[in-house]
Amino acid sequence: MSAMLLLQGGDLTPGVSRILTSTHRVDRMMNDIPDFARGQLAASMSITRTSSDLGEILCRVIDEIQTSNPGSTVLFYSSEKLVGQWDRQRLEQLASNLLNNAIQHGTRKHIIAKGDGTTVRYFLR
Repeated sequence: MSAMLLLQGGDLTPGVSRILTSTHRVDRMMNDIPDFARGQLAASMSITRTSSDLGEILCRVIDEIQTSNPGSTVLFYSSEKLVGQWDRQRLEQLASNLLNNAIQHGTRKHIIAKGDGTTVRYFLR
């Protein structure tokens, strides 16, 4: 709620927008706990596919990660759009987990994600 009020103020928009995005992701993660529990019990996990650009999803996550880890560099390159039927929320969480783990547990501080229209690969440098 406070982030929404700050966002309406206008002068802190980029930072507040990232806070709001992160808060929404945490909220979705909390809502996903029952899915995780079902997965541990060998039950199926629900997937909600919508037409999305994976490149845009990754750019949002990278922006968030880069802001909270200024000592690391995360770059994304794609030779074309990565549009498909994706579960946006699960892919945001996957990308966030992979990048945060690479930063926290890796010895290298440069991460590059490259897409070619059919595949996205992560590289540590």
